[in-house]
Amino acid sequence: MADRIETATMLGRIPEEARLEHEGFSQVSSKISNGQIVLNLDCDMCSNDPLTVRDALCFFMDEEKSHDIAFVQFPQWYANVTKNDLYSSSLRVITNVEFHGTDGYGGPLYIGTGCFHRRDTLCGREFSQDSKIEWKKHNDHRRQQSVHKLEEETKTLASCTYEQNTKWGDEMGLKYGCPVEDVITGLSIQCKGWKSAYFNPERKAFLGLAPTTLPQVLVQHKRWSEGDFQIVLSKYSPAWYAHGRISLGLQLGYCCYCFWAPNCLATLYYSIVPSLFLLKGVSLFPQVSSPWLLPFAYVIFAKYTYSLVEFLWAGGTVLGWWNDQRIWLYKRTSSYLFATVDTVLKTLGFGDTAFVITDKVADEDVSQRYEKEMMEFGATSPMFEVLSTLAMLNLFCLVGAVKKVIMNYSIHRLHETMPLQILLCGVLVLVNLPLYQGLLLRKDKGRMPCSVTVKSSLVALLMGIALKGYFVVLLLALLSSPEAVFGIRFVIDREECFSHDVKYEGDTVHVSFVVVKVDSSWHYSDDGVDLVVKGPTGDQIHDFRDKISEKIEFVAHQKGVHRFCFTNKSPYHETIDFDVHVGHFSYYDEHAKDEHFQPLLEQISKLEEALYNIQFEQHWLEAQTDRQAIINDAMSRRTIHKAFFESAALVAASILQVYLLRRLFERKLGMSRAIFALEQGPQVF
Repeated sequence: MADRIETATMLGRIPEEARLEHEGFSQVSSKISNGQIVLNLDCDMCSNDPLTVRDALCFFMDEEKSHDIAFVQFPQWYANVTKNDLYSSSLRVITNVEFHGTDGYGGPLYIGTGCFHRRDTLCGREFSQDSKIEWKKHNDHRRQQSVHKLEEETKTLASCTYEQNTKWGDEMGLKYGCPVEDVITGLSIQCKGWKSAYFNPERKAFLGLAPTTLPQVLVQHKRWSEGDFQIVLSKYSPAWYAHGRISLGLQLGYCCYCFWAPNCLATLYYSIVPSLFLLKGVSLFPQVSSPWLLPFAYVIFAKYTYSLVEFLWAGGTVLGWWNDQRIWLYKRTSSYLFATVDTVLKTLGFGDTAFVITDKVADEDVSQRYEKEMMEFGATSPMFEVLSTLAMLNLFCLVGAVKKVIMNYSIHRLHETMPLQILLCGVLVLVNLPLYQGLLLRKDKGRMPCSVTVKSSLVALLMGIALKGYFVVLLLALLSSPEAVFGIRFVIDREECFSHDVKYEGDTVHVSFVVVKVDSSWHYSDDGVDLVVKGPTGDQIHDFRDKISEKIEFVAHQKGVHRFCFTNKSPYHETIDFDVHVGHFSYYDEHAKDEHFQPLLEQISKLEEALYNIQFEQHWLEAQTDRQAIINDAMSRRTIHKAFFESAALVAASILQVYLLRRLFERKLGMSRAIFALEQGPQVF
């Protein structure tokens, strides 16, 4: 630091008298106070409790534990939060629950405001056992210059050029190059052996201003999640940089926030795919009659019940919890999505980090709508286009499902086959009610722009139409040549043979079979069946012995009828699922000769072959699933029978044991009475 001051003096950036009078200072605050504790606050925050400084000093002056505390973090509260916290700005669960948990593992994260720091830890000091603050240190320094002169000198210290070619921003002070320099700075301090403390007093220590519009909230969370995700991909990642330096619990706490951004992928999937398949009538989850519905129902009920109770315990309201769920969805499908894309592009070298400041200045009409808890849109944003498209897509899918119930389906059938998809799509529609109002109903300046409404509606409709077209094309492709796939399920006693005509030499023949069922509930053996494949001339192509299931393919060197003979060595009848698929690939030499069309036709033929292979593979897997289900059912029955017989045997043994014990005691009692009578002798009355 002394070298830097000398260099700056020679360049004329610092007056000579400032260098002589203030050797050793590191930042502007050292020029003014040089205190050992530094308070860090955002520019829009103010003190709400005059005793906060005393509370923080209690941690630093503790005689037993203060030597390893680098900073004391207070929660970030806002003065303008509405009753039901419209934009979930308070982060109640994080503030009242999660940060207390990290405090037990070595201290919370440094969140950039409301924090008291030890000056020496900010300057890069490593932890040691003799790291106590010297409170009685005497400072004989006296300042004689005027306020104006002091102001001019501090301007030089605050300039950007002052810190060039120094360790500040890398090994000292706040870490540069990351949108969340506070989190990465706190992590680096804790990795040097220091701990932090979290204090959440009943009276809020500091108050700031929360965002009052949805764009402000989404931009703020994009910056936070993008910065946290960049930490994971940097050298300061808590996964490897902090390994062995902080506790495992604190590592997981950091990772919980650093992986906010990638969570958008799972949320996007559940916001799009189940609703689209509900529109198509395809079930993705277990039916009502299936016992596998219970785990899904338990997870959904337990998760959201616990979430609601936790939110209410943290001081929130039921409507506030509902707003929190809405903002959670909006953040994950917009802010986190753009944060993930920007971070990946930056990592690949296609972009650079941009620090976007959250604008918290609101007009009077915006403030009035905010106080009434009306969601504010107002501006055109790519994030709004994503949110609106997802909202309109779920609305269209739900309306389409209701239309099917009215026109074609019975409500019982839809409720039986797709209950979870109906629930998910319905909840997404309910969550997006304020968005629908902004898109379709509201007329004030806070409504969604008309361009966003039109774009989102068109994209949602196109997604539904594209899905429908995809299924039509796939269905036509599978049905365009119904003779290409041959499948049968039969019961074999001793021997069964089948024939299939291969019409072209060089075709690929796919064969699969599965022993699905054995006609004996008590018999289960790994001994399978034999399969012999012969060509048109009787030559043997393949020979399989004692196989329960098999899947092969071979090239037919001759066209003609191929024979497939199964032999069952078991004394029981067995059910076999047998499937044959002949793939023929033609280059269409007899058709169009235009060289521009030839590659396209070849690719179409390859696509057709790929679709047949998918159907063949699916059929084989279904047979395997049926076999496994039958085996599991048989094993379950045997287990029940065995348990019943064991219980009956135990009951019988218990009854026999009671009977024998009773006989034994009766005999003993009889002998005792006889002996007693003999001892008494005859009595004369």
